[in-house]
Amino acid sequence: MLAIGLILNILGIGVFCWLVFELTVYALPFLIGFSIARAALHSGAGIIGTLLTGIAAGALTITIGQLAFAARPLILSKLIGAAFVGPAALASYDLILAVSQIGVPSLLWREVFAWIGAICVGATVWSRLALYAGLRSFDRGSTSGARCARSDASPQASRTGSLTCAGRSSPASQRGKRGMFGAP
Repeated sequence: MLAIGLILNILGIGVFCWLVFELTVYALPFLIGFSIARAALHSGAGIIGTLLTGIAAGALTITIGQLAFAARPLILSKLIGAAFVGPAALASYDLILAVSQIGVPSLLWREVFAWIGAICVGATVWSRLALYAGLRSFDRGSTSGARCARSDASPQASRTGSLTCAGRSSPASQRGKRGMFGAP
C-alpha cells in the first residue's frame, strides 16, 4: 500500500506540474477574460452573457497577442511577449512559493525554488508564444516555407530533412552533416 501511495503521489505531482506549464500561457487571456466577464455580470448581462463575453474576450486577447507577437517591429514583439510572460511568471512564483511551504522549511530555499520556477515558466511561455505565432523568437531571419525546397531528391536527403532555402541550407541539413549536437 505504501508503494502505491508513493507512486500515485509522484504521478499527481507530475500531472500538477504539467498542468501548470500548459496553462501558464493563458494567464493573461484568463485574467482579461475574467475581468471582462465580471464587469459584464455586474452590469446585468446574466450568466450566459457573462460566460460568452468572458470567453470571447480571452480568445480575442490570445489571438491579438499572437498576431502582434509575429509583427515585424521587434520592440512591439518584445512588449507583447513581456505582457504575456509577466502574469505567468508572477503566478508561477506565487504557486511554487505556496506549495514549497509544505516540504521546505527554509525561507531562503523556498525563495530560490520560486524564482527558478518563475524563470522556467516565463521562458516556457515565451517559447510557446513564439511557437503559436509561427516563428522562432531568437531567429528573426528564419526562412519561410514558401521559398524552401528539397536540395535533392535522393533518399538520403529525405531522411535527414535537408532543405535549401533561398540559397542557404537549413539547420536540418546542417544537423545531417555535423551530427545531432554539432559533433562530426
